[in-house]
Amino acid sequence: MNVSEAVSHYTQLAEETRLQRCADEPRWLEERRASALASFTAAGFPTRKQEGWRYTSLDKLLTKTFATPREPVYRISQKSISALRTTDVGALRLVFCDGHLVEPLSDINNLPDGIVISRLRG
Repeated sequence: MNVSEAVSHYTQLAEETRLQRCADEPRWLEERRASALASFTAAGFPTRKQEGWRYTSLDKLLTKTFATPREPVYRISQKSISALRTTDVGALRLVFCDGHLVEPLSDINNLPDGIVISRLRG
């Protein structure tokens, strides 16, 4: 896939993802995503001609085709989470996998007053 095809592919993928998101997503988040997508569509992928990317080639990355999963897949278990705890300090435990809160592995019982944990989308 050439650079132009890659930009087109990821722009289309972003649009499909936008359509899948819940309508009650916060307006500010929708605006930020739209702004980021517009910047990416206009500028495309960075090249080695740009000073900040001078020593970084994205050529191999552009040979891959990525897609967003329909449902998140978590390859993490309660056992692996428990192994990470060094002591029981009575703290809340929030487990995120690929940017998604994994509620079954999180310990969010007995939240202090004023603390709310919720999703950005419904």
